[in-house]
Amino acid sequence: MGLLMEKELHYLHEELDHPGKPFVVIMGGAKVSDKIGVLKALMEKADTILICGAMANTFFKAQGIPIGASRVEADKVDLANELLALAKSAT
Repeated sequence: MGLLMEKELHYLHEELDHPGKPFVVIMGGAKVSDKIGVLKALMEKADTILICGAMANTFFKAQGIPIGASRVEADKVDLANELLALAKSAT
């Protein structure tokens, strides 16, 4: 790990421990399974989480929104429903 990465990690740690408000998270990528732990941890701190990229398709499918031939993690739809339920219960 270089000094720049060490500085960035220190900054992120401080910001995540004491985030400014509103704290909005934008999370993208292709796979929900790679980010499940991060999503659950951020749900406790973030005011809003925006899911984008191919990962959003899994959440759309979980909500019954047609996604056509778009990439989706079909085996993670139940997990997406669980996260959506957690988010609803937190509001």
